[in-house]
Amino acid sequence: MFFEEKVITRSPNEFMEVRHVKIKGSNFDIGKKLAEIAYNNHRALPYPATTKYKYQLEYFKNNYPILLDRIQGATDYFSNVNVEDNSYDFSSFVYSSGLPGCSVVFYPPTTTQNGSPVVSRNFDFATGTITGGIPADDEKPAFANPYILELHPDEGYSSLCVSGYEMLSGVLDGINSEGLVVTLLADDDAITHYPIEPTYQPQVGLNELQILRLLLDTCANIEEAKKALHMNKHYYTLYPLHFLIADKHGNSFVWEQSHGRNKEFTFDGDKNHPQVVTNFPLYKFQSESQFPDTDDRLSMYNRFCNIKENIKRNKAPYSINFIKNVNQQVSFHDHSHLRESQCPTRTLWHSIYDIEDRTILIDFYLGEENETIKRSGYIQLSL
Repeated sequence: MFFEEKVITRSPNEFMEVRHVKIKGSNFDIGKKLAEIAYNNHRALPYPATTKYKYQLEYFKNNYPILLDRIQGATDYFSNVNVEDNSYDFSSFVYSSGLPGCSVVFYPPTTTQNGSPVVSRNFDFATGTITGGIPADDEKPAFANPYILELHPDEGYSSLCVSGYEMLSGVLDGINSEGLVVTLLADDDAITHYPIEPTYQPQVGLNELQILRLLLDTCANIEEAKKALHMNKHYYTLYPLHFLIADKHGNSFVWEQSHGRNKEFTFDGDKNHPQVVTNFPLYKFQSESQFPDTDDRLSMYNRFCNIKENIKRNKAPYSINFIKNVNQQVSFHDHSHLRESQCPTRTLWHSIYDIEDRTILIDFYLGEENETIKRSGYIQLSL
């Protein structure tokens, strides 16, 4: 097994510490190493198992054996406990949690200057705790320790992804060796207008983060991704989400579920125009004229319209600088709040995936001083 870990950003005055972790080896070895990192760096422990855990393992065996191998490795790290021991659930190692607000744009290759498909995403969240409070002296903000995980397994596709609060099986956005990019966004409409039913602990099936890891591990294009999304059982541990998925062929789609989780919707992108999504479900609106009126510059509806209008005012092909600027126009950099919070919302990172080159450009929020926001500047990593 090969393992390498580098700190990308860290100083006593910075908001977050970002690490790039690279692992090559069997999925067993990868799972064992990720469990070690989660425990050593964050004291993250497995969940107490429910009576459903044996069924969950059977589900992974039949539908996601790659993850089962990683679970066996994680189990081995903790005192060589047998994976069939139902005392603990080793399928997830959560070290923080949060509900992201995001703005994502997919640019097909026909619309970019370099002829490569590009995914541009803002990850927005309050700078406090998961509940929006001010962190105590011994407490870290919810997203103080993101990881860029680069995995090269012996079975399944290699991938480069961002993980913010779950180490073993969760993904916030990422790209794999076949040129598939995955991103997630909170469904604020479902959260605001309907009762939600989070499980708060693992269930049988795949949670809102694990499903994206499955896509990176096993899918080469959006048709395979659609099939995987339809064929697997979904649940959410914290909040309902929706996804934008894109591939190297210039195809993209948005995947959504109804607030009752009883219907699925897919919206295919146009290979000649960028596809945009923020934090409201597309299936609820036939046109932008139906959007609710709001004076909030950074509401999920106004961010969507701002992006669309900015792109429409300019002719393709678009440069990387233009793509950066489009997302910067809807980034949180004033006193706006994505949701009610004692701490301001910020765009914690902006990631740009160049699918042809299998690279990520990513810029992190590092804090602020005298009302001036400090950012890392764009860091490039290649798969």
